[in-house]
Amino acid sequence: MKKNNPPERRPLPQIQTAKPTDTERQVAKEKLEMFNVFITEHVSKISEAKGAEVSGAIIALVWLNLFRNASLNGYVQTAQSFIAKRIGCGDKQVQRAVKWLKANRYLKQTAKGNKFNAVANTYRVRLANTSSQ
Repeated sequence: MKKNNPPERRPLPQIQTAKPTDTERQVAKEKLEMFNVFITEHVSKISEAKGAEVSGAIIALVWLNLFRNASLNGYVQTAQSFIAKRIGCGDKQVQRAVKWLKANRYLKQTAKGNKFNAVANTYRVRLANTSSQ
């Protein structure tokens, strides 16, 4: 009978990463503050989501997913079908959630996507009570 020996473990290579600049640190800090404000002040409003055709939980998950993938300046380009797969719901629910988020100024659509050319929508993620974002 042959004895199976475990594979030899090799140490992982060290990856050299550039240290973030002061600007990148400041933007990351502002993004974290925006996340905290969203969680503490806006999730309760969204969970009530009056006039929405979809649950407040789905709306919050869509916003959080877009926020997570947004660049440092707040822009994100993604297909609604990818959001649906990531959060485990249907495409129609994401469409309704995005519609509600845009109507309530949590998102601004800056470019419209196109199914035929495989171009995704572009959004600017923001908080509802801030007009400068």
